[in-house]
Amino acid sequence: MVSIQAKKACLHWFLNRHQVKQRDSLYLLHFLMREESLLTQVHFVYDVQYAPRGILISAEGANKPAFKFYKNHLVTTEVDKAFHDIRLNKDEPLYIELSFLGVKRSLDYHRVLEDNPFIPDDYYLNESDKQTIDALLNQTLSVGYETWLRKEIDRCLDEGDLDQFQVLSEQLTHYLTEDKHSVLDSTPLNKK
Repeated sequence: MVSIQAKKACLHWFLNRHQVKQRDSLYLLHFLMREESLLTQVHFVYDVQYAPRGILISAEGANKPAFKFYKNHLVTTEVDKAFHDIRLNKDEPLYIELSFLGVKRSLDYHRVLEDNPFIPDDYYLNESDKQTIDALLNQTLSVGYETWLRKEIDRCLDEGDLDQFQVLSEQLTHYLTEDKHSVLDSTPLNKK
């Protein structure tokens, strides 16, 4: 959990080092710095557009819009609407993203950054990553299926269950001689 003092220090640092694109954003940030009860609800994150209630404020030179306020899938660029919502809903979490040149390398900003719990699970994965993960999962399932079959065959031998031994042996033979992926997709696991 990030302290109120750390959040204030970050906002102070940001305002002293960067010029915001939209002047009204200054008033909003100064208001937040003065209201400690509000700062307890503030969380600095990346990709604020996924949060249920968030603000994006950009400095000159950043490649993001000057200001955006997100609330439950509604978006506005009007600072006064965000200011009004913040004053009316002081007990609701507020997620803020500051955008400026060098944001990813800024230690001052990273000290207050928190994980954004609203980012979709696969947000940072590209198509190549997804294919690699699928291949790894298929390989893991394949090895696991073969291991399970062998253990079950050993169990059947130990228990003298020749009928189940025959079924599992045929599945293993088929699995080892056929395309392993198609066998995995079409062969039900005969667990007892």
